[in-house]
Amino acid sequence: MAVIQNLGLLTLVIFILISVYPVHFSSATQHFTQHTKTQHLLERAPVRLKTEGRPLGTVGVIFYTFVKGQDAPLFLLAREAKGSDKGTYSEFGGSLETNSDGSPETFLEGLIRECKEESAHLYSPEPEVLFNSKIFYEMTDKGREVVLCFIKTSNVFKTENLLDAQEDFEDPHYKEKDALELVSAKDLLAFAKGHKSSLLSVSNKQIALRPLFVSILQKENCQKVLEQIVSEA
Repeated sequence: MAVIQNLGLLTLVIFILISVYPVHFSSATQHFTQHTKTQHLLERAPVRLKTEGRPLGTVGVIFYTFVKGQDAPLFLLAREAKGSDKGTYSEFGGSLETNSDGSPETFLEGLIRECKEESAHLYSPEPEVLFNSKIFYEMTDKGREVVLCFIKTSNVFKTENLLDAQEDFEDPHYKEKDALELVSAKDLLAFAKGHKSSLLSVSNKQIALRPLFVSILQKENCQKVLEQIVSEA
């Protein structure tokens, strides 16, 4: 009987709290729901595989930060050091691979691996950080799944940090980027919407973006994420 009474009292207290502080409970519920959805997505592998068994998926991590004196957050972009896109800037990312046991990588595994490789371990995001990130997801008309995670950070590295870190590795995967630049979130959003034809970094350097990265930025859902980040200022 006492247990029933206690449960009844607890229910009444919760009801009163929700009634008095509805905004706080709504916000917490929305955060929990988004976190759960993101976690479920990242912990699975793409639904389709290539003919050789590799997962049909592309992942990327883009970091943003707040700098005193700037009226908007700044995105950290990395320059391609090789290949057909050499000299262009994008996020830390790439295609998903298979694990050593032959199983396809999950989005989470791919995001962590690509970020570690392309930043030469300057950035090694923990799963929980990725679960709480702002996320863009799309399945293309060819069945490729694309995941881009936007992560807020207070640690901003420079080109010299990246080049120094790369010296510890012989694997060419750790040397796919050769420069880092900060770009205003407002400018990147304006570029994504077609309001700007070119981009200048914070150091006043004109930069070109990787075509695949541009195609993602032009997606409406990606622009919504950019707008959310700009509004954080």
